Amino acid sequence: MPYWNLKDALEILNTLLPPSPKNLNSGLEDLSIWMDKQARACEDLQDNSFSSNDPNNGNHDKNYRNRELNDVCSKYPHLQHNNFPQLKNSRIQVLLGIDATKYILEREFLQEPKNTPFAISNQLGWTITGPIKFGHEEQQKTNFLSVSYEAFDREMTLTTNEEDPLADHITSFWKIDSSGSENENETPLSKDDTRALKRLNDTVRHTGERYEIGLLWKEKVSLENNYPVAKAQNQSLEKKLSKDQLQKEMYQKTFETDIEKGFVKQVIFSSVAPSRVWYLPHHPVTDPNKPGNVWRVSNAASVFKANSLNSNLLTGPDLIKNLVGLLLRFRENPVAISADIEAMFMQVGIIEKDQPSMRFLWPTNHGVKQFQYTRPIFGARCSPSTAIIVLQNTAADFAPDQMIQNLIKNSFYMDNFVHSLKTAEIAQEAAVSLKKTLMRADFNLTKFVSNEQTAIYNVNDGDENSEDCHRVLGVQLNKSTDKFFHQKPSKFDTNADNYTVRKLLSLIACLFDPLGIIAPVIITLKIILQEIWKEGLAWDDRLPKEKRKSIQTWIDNYLCSPPIEVPRCLTLDVATRKTL
Repeated sequence: MPYWNLKDALEILNTLLPPSPKNLNSGLEDLSIWMDKQARACEDLQDNSFSSNDPNNGNHDKNYRNRELNDVCSKYPHLQHNNFPQLKNSRIQVLLGIDATKYILEREFLQEPKNTPFAISNQLGWTITGPIKFGHEEQQKTNFLSVSYEAFDREMTLTTNEEDPLADHITSFWKIDSSGSENENETPLSKDDTRALKRLNDTVRHTGERYEIGLLWKEKVSLENNYPVAKAQNQSLEKKLSKDQLQKEMYQKTFETDIEKGFVKQVIFSSVAPSRVWYLPHHPVTDPNKPGNVWRVSNAASVFKANSLNSNLLTGPDLIKNLVGLLLRFRENPVAISADIEAMFMQVGIIEKDQPSMRFLWPTNHGVKQFQYTRPIFGARCSPSTAIIVLQNTAADFAPDQMIQNLIKNSFYMDNFVHSLKTAEIAQEAAVSLKKTLMRADFNLTKFVSNEQTAIYNVNDGDENSEDCHRVLGVQLNKSTDKFFHQKPSKFDTNADNYTVRKLLSLIACLFDPLGIIAPVIITLKIILQEIWKEGLAWDDRLPKEKRKSIQTWIDNYLCSPPIEVPRCLTLDVATRKTL
């Protein structure tokens, strides 16, 4: 496959490729004609392809291209040890579409100095791309070009400005919205995920009381001691808290509670300084829906000299179970049961060697002292992976039978347990055994809820089950009627004249519907958002008059609509089966 000069190739591409139809949904015939033109244009492109450095000025001289590739590798030490395949044919033979993403995902990545070419290993082998300098001229070269046109959610994601902070929210929103519609087990682990998984398994161990595990450090870590900045941030926080004595006392209480429970400890200095020391800024957070509560939040993304704790940590593989799959299994049997692990992160220990990277400053009666976390913190990018791997180890090490092991491995969405069983007796035995097993890792499974009171009789430690309505993974459930129902948002703007793109997206996002219960209702808003997006409006631009009129009609109908509910259990009872 040829190495294109990016500037020249894009000019050729823009000249030869036909414009996309204004409406990709205008008809299969138009789309077919357009795709045929695309294919012919790509054939013309490869026939007219050339490299501006090619002495043959466009002749397909594979020997020259092989010499060019060898010259590139010889100039950069990090590329010399790999045997890259030589080009046997300079013509484009295969165009990989977006459905072949799994074949080009990174497995290994080689790059040393900045602004040098880099090599990427994937299922198809090694490829080289990046900037190459010739004399004083720097050129961008790449080994393939990709053009993709897709409708609706993918199109909306691809056209988002990368520098727009809301772009990631758009991508995440459509990804969540399509959850369960794609096979999520096909993508191979990346090199970083493989490294993270190995470190998780290498560092996890049971201390006799709980599990402890290491942080997921990247291969190259750069953490300079940021004590001076942390000190200034702490002084600013003290000044702010001095203006609100009640909040200051409540904030102090969060610290005292964590000290008492062993979540943090005072730093004891020794003659040997730890290799990685980092101070986390922190601040109080309140929730207007929960007055009287204050939480201490540490900022793992705080930057000092272009570095942060999070920038040196790997996220780890995505071990969280599929939300739709969990909810479908929750609907499979007559007896439903749900519960939560109390303060899940705080029950996992961090190995002693990594704790100095999670220090913070706190004022005491004897001046400002240094403390450090002994547990994963909220906001650290690797905390979810570490907690889930500990949960999986608990199942492997302590589950009394295969049933409990499967429940732990497959029925938790982070710290939320949801499942359904055939009878109340089976559910009761499972709940008791599950709670006992998790306590071996100091995980307290609590807040049990079930549509059958006897199922949680021996494990219910509060009045959580006394209420009829509960949220189960974001979906409202009335356990008395055993039905899911849609609860309308308590607050949203009912005047469509005020709507912008941002406000419309906010309205759609608050109608969380992973099971598709209200899909026929909200599809209208999604279509309007799709049409608006194609018009290129900015986030805070007022919507066109006809769109506002459509939205107002939707709002009026939505507010007057009757309650929407569906049965939770999908299994037919014995009598119904016999009748059928």
